[in-house]
Amino acid sequence: MFPVDQRRREMWIQTISHVGASGRKWEPSAHDCVCGLHFVSDRPSQSDNDVNYVPTVFTDAKKRSNVTEHDSAREERASKQSRTKESYEEMENAATILVELSQSAYRSNFDVRYGR
Repeated sequence: MFPVDQRRREMWIQTISHVGASGRKWEPSAHDCVCGLHFVSDRPSQSDNDVNYVPTVFTDAKKRSNVTEHDSAREERASKQSRTKESYEEMENAATILVELSQSAYRSNFDVRYGR
């Protein structure tokens, strides 16, 4: 379904930029919807910083010049969020490994010291 929020709804309509058979700008009806194939992660996001806030995947993208500028900024933010998440996960994994190594070294020292 199309968003109820007027600002976001207009963004969706502008991004889709469909011209009907009559030559008039298309307006979605109460029953129109956009399928998940038009979103990077197969469904819309509620976060305006997410690339999936508006539909961006179209097979005729070269005809949709208004999509490029708006999407590139959003994609850049999404990419930054993804890199931040990956960095956090890498640090978390490194910390887990360090704790495990520390515990292993402690057990080894304990075993040597107390003859176990």
